[in-house]
Amino acid sequence: MIAARTVHPGGEVAGTLGGAAADIEALGAEAIAVATDLSQEEDLQRLVQSAVDRFGGIDILINNAAVTVGHSWAVPIVEMPRADWL
Repeated sequence: MIAARTVHPGGEVAGTLGGAAADIEALGAEAIAVATDLSQEEDLQRLVQSAVDRFGGIDILINNAAVTVGHSWAVPIVEMPRADWL
């Protein structure tokens, strides 16, 4: 499972979610790409449900998302209000 907001080329981030999935599959592995904005509860639910539907659950999570607004540097992530997840 891979997830990102970058679905279309351009913008601030190089590459796309589909491109990353294609690169993984070119190496012989399976990749399931789910467009996800971590600030949106519905996207989070869809991402988790996609993993459960395909693999039966989540065994390992590697999170490379960052929060850089509000008081995000001063509190643990579990205490951060959802509104600060931009």
